[in-house]
Amino acid sequence: MTTVAANQGRVGPKEPVTGRRAVASSQHRIVTDTMLDTLRTGGNAVDAAIAGSLVQAVVQQDMTNHTGTVTALVYDAASGEVAELNSMGTIVPGLPPFAPIPMGKGLYAVAPGTPRAVAPGFMPGMKALYDRFATLPWARLCEPAVHWAEEGHEVTSFEHLVLAQTVDFFLYTESGRAHFTPDGHLPQVGDRWASPELAETMRRLAAEGPDHFLTGRWARDFVARGNSLGWGVKLEHLTAIPPRWAAGHRWEHKGSTVVQQSAPERQGVYCQIVLGILDELDITAVGHWSENAEALYYLAHALRRAALETGILNDPGVFGDTTGPLTSPALIKGFADILRNAKARVDLTEHVNLTRGAPALAASGASKQPAASPARSSAACRWSAATR
Repeated sequence: MTTVAANQGRVGPKEPVTGRRAVASSQHRIVTDTMLDTLRTGGNAVDAAIAGSLVQAVVQQDMTNHTGTVTALVYDAASGEVAELNSMGTIVPGLPPFAPIPMGKGLYAVAPGTPRAVAPGFMPGMKALYDRFATLPWARLCEPAVHWAEEGHEVTSFEHLVLAQTVDFFLYTESGRAHFTPDGHLPQVGDRWASPELAETMRRLAAEGPDHFLTGRWARDFVARGNSLGWGVKLEHLTAIPPRWAAGHRWEHKGSTVVQQSAPERQGVYCQIVLGILDELDITAVGHWSENAEALYYLAHALRRAALETGILNDPGVFGDTTGPLTSPALIKGFADILRNAKARVDLTEHVNLTRGAPALAASGASKQPAASPARSSAACRWSAATR
């Protein structure tokens, strides 16, 4: 097994990594190293995933936390079976919707009434995975999370970027301000960000197991905090909707069986629609999208159509399941026929104009005007570009 240390947090190309026995991948080097170390010490893939997930919520608080959601596909080599876990955050029936953060507080609150508080799915999912597949002691899997919360991790440029874009959301509450601006300021690139309070929570989690978040002290504190904000959540709501096991969404493509996550997850149906449309269009005979305009047209519209159609794919436990109708060969063939017939029959190259934003200004030639050009001329260029 080989790892390659990349520049931590730097966006861009990375060196390829190879391994003979196992592979682990994440958005953060600490998380990936945690998973590999878990494998090296005798853990299996699920042990590694649990340890990695716990530590990711410590070192990537810009992206996740210990009260989010968990979905998983687990291939059992011994039986050849695939198990799918869905442990999303749930809105418990009878519990009124609650959205305490007003609209306009960062990227997470761009629409009124969102995001809504839910019963967390993360720790119930961790418990379900551990009980069914894990082999190492639970406390061992918590050790990296305790360590990095206590010692702190180095804030990366990407982490700081995301935090800066979302910080208004977290600063709305006193507890959010205390955690995300520990000294009155957002952690900066290169700072070592530690959290003694989070480290203590992780230690309790290691000692008490996942139930610390489901029925234990953390769960009781969660309910009390929600109640103080005006949410009528009760302790029993946190375990009202347990994680669900299934076999995944299975479909065939060119002689291979593909297994992906099923509804309410959209990726499996989405991929089946896209590849089905492109197969109907014989896309490989058309050419590569980077070199052939027709191939690019088909690919772009297949992706767009699948995104549109899967918008009606909801939780089968609450709504009807549209998986079958959405992936029927007749429907997919119909989508392909629509794209064939909607294709332009004449060369429209000269009819394409950029009409909005900075690209339109550049296309108008305004960007080439001398810096001291009269304001009236600049305004005229902007008006011309915007009204073409």
